[in-house]
Amino acid sequence: MSELPKKQLSPAEVYGEKALRTMEKYLANCNVFNDLFRSINNHPQMTSGGVGKDGMNLVVSYILKLEEIHKPHCKQKALH
Repeated sequence: MSELPKKQLSPAEVYGEKALRTMEKYLANCNVFNDLFRSINNHPQMTSGGVGKDGMNLVVSYILKLEEIHKPHCKQKALH
């Protein structure tokens, strides 16, 4: 049986995944969260209408994932 080829990530998805890995490294750092939140929200390829695997806008999808990673440390959502 041959293995199905994995879908290659778009440059915006690669950027989003790197942001999530960074947040995992510094999950208790609110400044990192705020910087990554702004960065994802302003990334030109994400804001150009990209859609993730879940059918959700890439910006929204990655910000929600970022909040999930940061949530155990801080109950605030969005910028704080």
